[in-house]
Amino acid sequence: MINVNIEKKVRFIVPRRLIEKTANIINKRLKLKNRNEASVVFVSDKMIQELNKKYRKKNKVTDVLSFVDGEVDGRVVYLGDIFVAVNQAKRQAKEKNIGEQKEVIILVIHGLLHLLGYDHIKNSEAEEMEALEKKILDQIN
Repeated sequence: MINVNIEKKVRFIVPRRLIEKTANIINKRLKLKNRNEASVVFVSDKMIQELNKKYRKKNKVTDVLSFVDGEVDGRVVYLGDIFVAVNQAKRQAKEKNIGEQKEVIILVIHGLLHLLGYDHIKNSEAEEMEALEKKILDQIN
């Protein structure tokens, strides 16, 4: 089970139940056994650029950043934090000709998979992660 805490630093409407549904699908698909928690924080371009500069040494806007925690508190594993740049997500949605909420969910999926250990540094890892993201997104729709 993945419990998702949602925090909004900017105005944006994405139904909590849609994020919870996404987390539940990931939980079932990956057969997670632990009780997990993660935070999703919706932020401005400025804030994500500052985080990107501070932690990745890249002074530019990005769409999503994930920070793994892994702290265990009793029987709950705190996976970490996902920061989603709302305006960047909106721009990407327009470029892809998809809905803004769909793009945000794509980014949440991407972030959660990073927190669960998936990566895309190597081509083989990227292909595996992208295929999993697509399967999860298909289940949501």
